[in-house]
Amino acid sequence: MGKGTAVTEPQARRFKNGGELSLERLYLKAPQENELVRVIAPGNEFLGMGEVSDGEIKVKRLLKNKAEVNAGAVYTTALKVFSAD
Repeated sequence: MGKGTAVTEPQARRFKNGGELSLERLYLKAPQENELVRVIAPGNEFLGMGEVSDGEIKVKRLLKNKAEVNAGAVYTTALKVFSAD
């Protein structure tokens, strides 16, 4: 599994909405191009996986919890996995 990085609440919101995160604003040791990175929100919430590309972490896989999925009128008892591919 790749490295992980903790993000702020605004960064978490941006990532959840499909936005890139600038590496200059994250604490990540020696990220390599195309490396997969775990993105962790405040409260130790795992948001998904990002891929290092052009000085940013771009959404690769995004996890939505049950409450978020239900809010979108999709009912499920498991985590729903969304891909940026």
